[in-house]
Amino acid sequence: MSGLKGPPAPIECHVRCDLIVSPDFLRQIWAWTRAIRTEMSALAEIEVREGVIHVPNALHATKQSNTMGSTALDMQSVAELVETFMRTGRNPGRLRLWFHTHCDFSAFFSGIDDATIEELLKWMNPLVAVVANTHGETRWRVVQTGLHVIDWDLKIPQELAPSKADVIAA
Repeated sequence: MSGLKGPPAPIECHVRCDLIVSPDFLRQIWAWTRAIRTEMSALAEIEVREGVIHVPNALHATKQSNTMGSTALDMQSVAELVETFMRTGRNPGRLRLWFHTHCDFSAFFSGIDDATIEELLKWMNPLVAVVANTHGETRWRVVQTGLHVIDWDLKIPQELAPSKADVIAA
């Protein structure tokens, strides 16, 4: 799979933690961020092959409460998504990425975001978290219970900026 690779260098933890992100995923999260004027959240599937985390292009929106300054996942809705995966023969263990937006604000993990990550780690361990803003700035985190692996920033390349049609479709 071709894609942008981050973090810039591998990190040694319990396993090697390389991350490859699909350019389509980057375009999709930027489109979703531009399409809505409040914060919002979604979950995504990842694949882990030979210690490398691959982020394809598969976002799943669940029920949530959103304002200009926060997003709160409905954990019952998350549980229902996991049950749907199990009923349909899909691997719920692939749901290990939490994406959310910060509208026009900086891409950073707030105290509320840290609490959400801790809650999601009960179900999705390890977890990839990403926050994006309308300018294509993102902050990424790979974390395991008891082990904060790494945070890094990624400016989505301008050539991946979503078109007007992408934003409308989001």
